[in-house]
Amino acid sequence: MTPLIFTRIAEGFQAAADGMDATVEGLVKDARPAVASGVCRAGDLVAQGARSQPLLAATLPFALRGLRDLRPDFAPGDLFVGNDPYAGGSSLADLRMFAPLFAGDEVLFFAGNAVRYADLGGRAVGGFSPGATDVRQEGVRVPWMRLGDRAGGMELADLLAANARFSDGLRTLLWAQVAGLDAGLGRLRGIVERYGAEVVREAEAEMGRRARAQMAKGIADLPDGRYAFEDVLDGDGVRDRGVRLVVGAEVAGDRLRLSFEGSDWPCVGPLNGAGGLTEAACRVALRHLFPEVPAHTAAFEAVEVVLPEASFVNARAPQPVSGATEVAGRVAEAVIAALAQADPARAGAGSFASACHVSLHGRAEGFGDYLMTLSLGGGLGACIRGDGLTNGCGVSTVGEMPSLEGLE
Repeated sequence: MTPLIFTRIAEGFQAAADGMDATVEGLVKDARPAVASGVCRAGDLVAQGARSQPLLAATLPFALRGLRDLRPDFAPGDLFVGNDPYAGGSSLADLRMFAPLFAGDEVLFFAGNAVRYADLGGRAVGGFSPGATDVRQEGVRVPWMRLGDRAGGMELADLLAANARFSDGLRTLLWAQVAGLDAGLGRLRGIVERYGAEVVREAEAEMGRRARAQMAKGIADLPDGRYAFEDVLDGDGVRDRGVRLVVGAEVAGDRLRLSFEGSDWPCVGPLNGAGGLTEAACRVALRHLFPEVPAHTAAFEAVEVVLPEASFVNARAPQPVSGATEVAGRVAEAVIAALAQADPARAGAGSFASACHVSLHGRAEGFGDYLMTLSLGGGLGACIRGDGLTNGCGVSTVGEMPSLEGLE
């Protein structure tokens, strides 16, 4: 395999992920802030869309592992969908889909995407229920389901629409996700047909080796030692007391150990995140610290994440999780703050690490249900490369103002 062929295949993976994002965005107005697409192999993320929401993209390999653990058998034409927070997901509002690409009898790659829905049922509109004490109060939990054909997708759409407040928009977004996977599979199929499965496998393995080496070098450049950071989150929506978040970072050569021992127990309210989401947030943080490292999962083989058995950063069913993205954002900030002590030049100043979420919902005569959501960041800290950003979002999401036309 020549360097030119390697580059073309690597760029092809990136184009496939970007194409999936573009397909969903093109079919659904204002889906941009909460879409992520990726090319996966086995349980690894190979490439993610350049415009993908970082945290959603980082969860894709954990979601795929959850799928493979539950349903290890795949067939051509399969389409899998689920939103289980405890099987690689985040909150019930985030629906993930995967479709396999075969080379003969072998699953070569998966096209995958994740999209945040405005409403999937539950006691509160918009996917966030501040007073929830059980995940069953937050919406419809979809375990990994195989949709062997598009007719199966119609049945799932009917099920979700019957529980959601905005059935038409839900159906549109669901089919946009399917179309995104089809676009990604088409691009991946073209790569395999052009270069052959063996060469493509070799190129993907080389991408992993390079990502692994780059992350190992970045960690090795940090001074060996132990670093720590502690944060407190304001209540969990049910109990009016702080929630303690502790992260310890140990650098030893080209290895990094991140431990969350000492963090608080699971919250009664929805300020919980499953273990996969916490680890995904750690990866988002590390990619901020080492932006030269590709998204390939192999980069994180040098990183060990230790989670307490019972903690709000390692939630188990049926603990509520509609505030999971808030937890993930604070986790990412805490990891950056801990490692900033090792190399301040790589880390930016802390951000607000949260957001102001405004949701207006009602029912108008002759129109039906309506919903307006607006999320505004509280500010992003400065770094060696530039000033901070007033009202910028946290490090786990994307810094883009929502469409004012869409809000109107």
